[in-house]
Amino acid sequence: MTQPHDHASARALLFAARRLRAENIALVFGARDGFDARGLPVFRLAGLDPASSTQLLTERSPELDLPLRRRMVEESAGNPLALMELPHRADAYGRAPLPPPHHIQEAYSARMAKLPPGTRAALLVAAAQDTGDLDAILRAGADLGAGPDALDAAETAM
Repeated sequence: MTQPHDHASARALLFAARRLRAENIALVFGARDGFDARGLPVFRLAGLDPASSTQLLTERSPELDLPLRRRMVEESAGNPLALMELPHRADAYGRAPLPPPHHIQEAYSARMAKLPPGTRAALLVAAAQDTGDLDAILRAGADLGAGPDALDAAETAM
């Protein structure tokens, strides 16, 4: 499954970052591998170490048996999103290898698809609202038929 990319926003971020660098102002944003950040300093994050991965997985999914937990820690390569999402589909893996990282987004999308339409609309508004202003999110969500309880449902589901 390919994901749409907002190339106009990426270009705007890169333009701003290059201009702000001359003013000694830092702009920090995250991007996936393959993002072209020529002319800007890049700091690549590594995965969590095995002990931290095990701790996260144990806290989030204590019901997993030890062999499956070990496999998830090893095969996730320390990707925190993988460690939080893979347990939701653990019953589908059997003895087969766990899905590679590009399938993690599909796993997350599958969880999102199970949410009620109002909750998905509220999450879309929250993702698009760049200031984090809860009142603005609630007003926009209400315009789409998503009440304040829609965000509560999202928090409970995650």
